[in-house]
Amino acid sequence: MGRVAVLKVGSGDFDQGFDVSLQVCRDNALPSPEIPGRLPANTEFEDLYTVWQETFVRLRTQRGTDSDWQIETRPTNYSTSEVDACRYFVRNLETSMINWLQHSQDQGWQKIRERLVKELANKSDEFRVIITAINSELCKLPWHVWDLMESNPDVEIAFSYPNDGESELPETNYNNQVRILAILGDSSGIDTEPDRDAIRQLNDAKPEFLPQPTSRELINCLRRREGWDIFFFAGHSETNGEIARIYINESESLEISHFKNALKEAIRYGLKLAIFNSCDGLGLAQQLADLHIPVIIVMCEPVPDEVAQSFLRQFLTEYAYGQPLYTSVRRARERLEEFQDLPGATWLPVICQNPAKVPPTWQELRHPKRKGQILLSWLWPQTVLLLSVVGWLGLASAILILAKLPQILQVPQHPSQSQVELNTLVGKWKTTWSYETTETKMEILEKKRLDGTIAEYTFSYLNNKNRIIKGKIKGKLYKQGKVLKGTFYDETGGNCYFVLSSNGYKFDGEWSDDTGKKGRWTGERISSAGWQK
Repeated sequence: MGRVAVLKVGSGDFDQGFDVSLQVCRDNALPSPEIPGRLPANTEFEDLYTVWQETFVRLRTQRGTDSDWQIETRPTNYSTSEVDACRYFVRNLETSMINWLQHSQDQGWQKIRERLVKELANKSDEFRVIITAINSELCKLPWHVWDLMESNPDVEIAFSYPNDGESELPETNYNNQVRILAILGDSSGIDTEPDRDAIRQLNDAKPEFLPQPTSRELINCLRRREGWDIFFFAGHSETNGEIARIYINESESLEISHFKNALKEAIRYGLKLAIFNSCDGLGLAQQLADLHIPVIIVMCEPVPDEVAQSFLRQFLTEYAYGQPLYTSVRRARERLEEFQDLPGATWLPVICQNPAKVPPTWQELRHPKRKGQILLSWLWPQTVLLLSVVGWLGLASAILILAKLPQILQVPQHPSQSQVELNTLVGKWKTTWSYETTETKMEILEKKRLDGTIAEYTFSYLNNKNRIIKGKIKGKLYKQGKVLKGTFYDETGGNCYFVLSSNGYKFDGEWSDDTGKKGRWTGERISSAGWQK
C-alpha cells in the first residue's frame, strides 16, 4: 500500500503567481482535506525555458542536413560555446526553480512543504508526488530539482491533467507474461532497432512488434480481446497547438482522436501503461488523459535518438528488475546526464499519471488478479480501513474509531451474497482491533445518499470510559455500491481514511494511520436493531 501527494496548481500565471493546494492519501482512499497555499510570480521562467529550448534544439539538429526529422547519431562537432551556453541556461533555470519552490514566504505554501517533509520522512511504503496543472507549460519545468525531491532518491514527480479521473476496473488477462504491443513507426532519420532489442531482451514478456503499420493494422491489433499490458511507440510525433499526432509509417499519421475507440477497448482489456519514446509527447499525454490510461511516459521536447534509446533501456531494466515504476523512471532519467553535450537531457522524460490509479509493478503486470478477485484484491491489502488514532484518547480510542467502519457494511439477504446494500448498515456491531485486542461496540444511526455516488453516515460508539462518542463518515461509492471509500471523523478529533467492503455480516481487513501504526480489524454484526449503553 503506497501514498500519493497531489499538488494542484490552479488559477494564475507566471506574472501573478498561482493558487495551489495539497492533498495526501493512501492508494485507493479518499484524500485528506486540502492545504491551500500560493506560489509567487516568477517572470523569468518562460524566457529561461525558451532560450534553453532553442539552444538545445540547435545542438540536437547540428548534423549537416535540412531533413525535417533529425534525430540520428549524436554529432561530435558541437561548438564548445553552444554547449556552454546551453549549460548556462540549464543552471539558471534550475536555480530559479529551486528558489521559487523553497523560499516562498506564503504561509500556506510553507504548510504544504511541512506536510511533504513529514510524508517523505516516512519510509514505510512508496510515496509518489503528482502535480495537476491547468497550465501545461508548468509540466515542462524541471520540478525534479525541488530540494525536497533531491534528498529523496526514490521519489519521482509525475503530472496529470484536470480531465484525468476514475474509470472502471479493466478486464484482465492471465497468461503470466507481460504483453507488449510495440509500434515502430516512421523511422526516417532515426534508428528504432535499439528499442526493439531492449524490449525483446525482457524476461517474462511477450512483445509483438508492428514495424510501420497501416492505421488499420494498428487499430485492429489494439482491439484484440486478449489485451495488452503496455503500448509502446517509437518513431516521430509532434504537437501543433492542441493537436498531437504520431507518424506510424512514411505516409500516414494518426491523431489520438483517430484511434481513441481502439485505445478505449485496449484499456478495457487491461492496458495499463503507454510509453511514447518520441518527440514532443506532452500533447499526446494531454489528449490521452481523457481516456484514463493509468500511466503514460513521454518526452516533453524533441529528443535525440540516443537519449531516447538510453532512457528506454535503463527504464525497462529497472522496472523489470522489480523497482516501482516511479523509481525506475527517476533512475533512468538521471542516467541521461551522461549526455554532457546535451545539457537538459535529464528534463525530457515525464510521467503523466491518472491520480485515481495506482501505477502497476512489473510483477503485477505478470500476475494480474482474476476477474472474480478484482474487487477483493483491489480492496484487500488496503481494504478495509486506514484508521488514525484518536489523539488524546490514545490507542483505546483508535480501537473505537474502528467501529465506525461497519456502518459501511452491506447486508444482503444471505451471507454468501456479495451485493453490498449500503443503506442497510444501521445496526449493532462488535469489532476487534488487533493492534491491541479490544472489543468495541458501535451503532450506525443514520445514512443519507448525497448524490448518486456520495454517501454520508452518522454513528456512535462506546469509548474506553464507557462514554458514547458521536461522529460522521462521508465516502464515495464504487462498483455499484459494493465499496465505500471515505473519511471518518468523530467529536474527539479522531479521523482516518478507509476503503471497506464486506458480505454484510462479517468484515476483515487491515488498517494503518498517519503515525505508521498498522493492524488488522475484524467485525461481526450482532443485530440490525440498535443497542443501548
